[in-house]
Amino acid sequence: MDFDGDGDSDISVFREGSWLISGGPTYTLGQAGDIPVPGDYDGNGILQPAVFRPSTGYWLICTANSGVAGNCEVTTTPHGANGDIPVPADYDGDGDTDLAVFRPSNATWYVSGNQPVVFGLSTDIPVPADYDGDGDADLAVFRNGSWRMQGLGNSTLGQAGDIPVPGDYDSDGIADKAVFRPSAGQWWVCKPGSCPEYTFGQSGDLPVPADYDGSGKFIMAVFRPSNATWYIYQGSSTPFGQATDIPPCLSRLSVLEPRT
Repeated sequence: MDFDGDGDSDISVFREGSWLISGGPTYTLGQAGDIPVPGDYDGNGILQPAVFRPSTGYWLICTANSGVAGNCEVTTTPHGANGDIPVPADYDGDGDTDLAVFRPSNATWYVSGNQPVVFGLSTDIPVPADYDGDGDADLAVFRNGSWRMQGLGNSTLGQAGDIPVPGDYDSDGIADKAVFRPSAGQWWVCKPGSCPEYTFGQSGDLPVPADYDGSGKFIMAVFRPSNATWYIYQGSSTPFGQATDIPPCLSRLSVLEPRT
């Protein structure tokens, strides 16, 4: 979530077409009902605001800053259909974020420039990430505590109702499996050799782990809608946003459905 290229993830929210970035400009891109899908779509190392519009299957990407804070040159690209879940990631290791969707109706992944791949079930939560450290995002799904990764086997972590939050929590270049249990404010993060449990957050919090200090590893963090405050594990608490805002890093329907 690095919108300014300084190596740190930025606290930010999406509000019915407005992108508010802590310490940065406010961008206007999208509308109510759009799903925020920021990514490095041009490979320059800086995150670009972008949205997926479920009603049309179009992606709107801020391709360049016009020189006036908050103004974007917008590229509109069709990729997907109504009901698809956007899963942008770097699937080919070229440094660019690729347009991609998971279609629950036929459990098929559509990645730009690639043939469709059937993987998972209609009720699965897609969790693509680089689980083997080869630089490419791997197709993967979370199914009530079961993690299924194409070509990499299956494993177990969590249970039904948990929110999967994979990421590189130990800076080894490999995405670690992790879950947040909203009902209890508990985290389980699997690092090599162990899956320790952490108590951090409370019921109603939204998990927003990211690299907030430029260390190269994910840090557990939550956004608490009840007081519009961000809490970073063993770090700061920062009021930012409103109760109905969506942190742009959350594009999983399991998180967004209760808030739309």
